[in-house]
Amino acid sequence: MAGLTGAAVRAARPGRPGWGKKGYEPTEVDAFLARAADALDALAGGRAPGMTADDVHRAVFRKPGLGKGRGYDEDEVDALLEQVERTLRDAPGSWRQGAAITADELRAVELGRPPMGRRGYAPGEVDAFLVRATEALTARSLGRTPELTAEEVRDVIFRKPAFAQRGYDEDQVDALLDRIQATLRAPTR
Repeated sequence: MAGLTGAAVRAARPGRPGWGKKGYEPTEVDAFLARAADALDALAGGRAPGMTADDVHRAVFRKPGLGKGRGYDEDEVDALLEQVERTLRDAPGSWRQGAAITADELRAVELGRPPMGRRGYAPGEVDAFLVRATEALTARSLGRTPELTAEEVRDVIFRKPAFAQRGYDEDQVDALLDRIQATLRAPTR
């Protein structure tokens, strides 16, 4: 795989912004970069990365709070994220939203938590549905009629997790559902 590696992301040390600038909150950036590095490692190992190029593109970080000093230089972080996004977007086998997915790839997906302040989808409901989807993809690959349709995937609704708990990132789940739906809609070979 050409492009950025997980090790390179872990080794990156963004600098501090110039005087008068706050930069990005370091703990938020560090947590996101750790997930990005894990995604790149998974991609290099032939597994679903659990993060899409679109997830990277939509990343937003707060400024450090009062009395917290300066954070990370925004331009340096943005440049690193552009490399991560490009690597994920240009990956062989295309992990892009809407691309087909196999049962084995679905089993390997590790969904992340939503950004702070968002609750996401209830993990138990998502996990149960993904088991059904995996069975459907397996049946389809064996030439049998799946017991789950693309329309059921399109129409599924997940509840929020219990109050004060964070579930699965909604954007990641929705992107995964798009891939499952695209696979179930595609003609069989």
